[in-house]
Amino acid sequence: MVERNPPLTPKRAKLLILKSLVEDRGLHSHKSSVLGRMFSGGQGTIAAHIGDLSREEFGLANRCWVEMLAEGLIEPSGHDAMDPDNWCWPTEAGRAALARGLADDLDDALASLGADLPGLRERAQELRWASHPDPREIAGCLVELVDQSLRAGAPEQPDRRRKARAIAEARGAATEDLDDIAASLVQTQKRLQGEKHRPVASIPGRTKAELLAAAEGVLRDILLP
Repeated sequence: MVERNPPLTPKRAKLLILKSLVEDRGLHSHKSSVLGRMFSGGQGTIAAHIGDLSREEFGLANRCWVEMLAEGLIEPSGHDAMDPDNWCWPTEAGRAALARGLADDLDDALASLGADLPGLRERAQELRWASHPDPREIAGCLVELVDQSLRAGAPEQPDRRRKARAIAEARGAATEDLDDIAASLVQTQKRLQGEKHRPVASIPGRTKAELLAAAEGVLRDILLP
C-alpha cells in the first residue's frame, strides 16, 4: 500500500471515528460499520474519508475506539446488551471534542506558551501507539516537551524546579502545593531522562503509556493547578 500522506495518527483516527458517528445522525453504530472488518473484508465509513485501511491502520483505529470509550468520547448506546462496547454513539464530550479538533485543556495551556507545543505532545502520542518505535524516542520527545514548556513559562528562572514553582504559582496553585509539584516534576524528568539514555532499546507498551501519562500529568499539575 502507498504510504498515506498525511498519515493516520491516533488524533486523526479519533476525529474520523467521531465524525463518522456524528454523521450517522447521532444514532448508534457498530464498530465494524465504522472501522470495517479487516479479516472478513469490507471497509467502514472512515474509509470513505481516507480510503481503505491497511492492517496497521486498522489496528490503530481499533485501539483508538477502545481508548475513546475510556475517555468518555463515545459510549455504549445500551441497545445491545450482548455486545455493548461495540454499539456506540458519541457523547456530548465527544461532540465538543470534535468541534474543537480534539484539543483539550492541556493543549490550550501548552499553546499559550508556544504554538509548537501541542504538536510536540501529539508527536509523543503518536510514538506511544507506533508499532515499533525506538522507546528512547518517545522519552526524548517528552523530555523536550516538558523542558520547552518550562523554558517558555518561566525563562527567568535558573532550573527546572524553580521554573515549575514559578509557573504553577502564577497559574493559581496553592502555596502549600508548590513543593510537591516541583518535586514531582524533577522526579518525572529524571525518569524520562533515564529512559531516553537507556542503552537497550526495549520498553513494553505499558511503560510507554506510563511515560506519556507521567509527563502529561506533571504538565497538568504545573499548567492547570
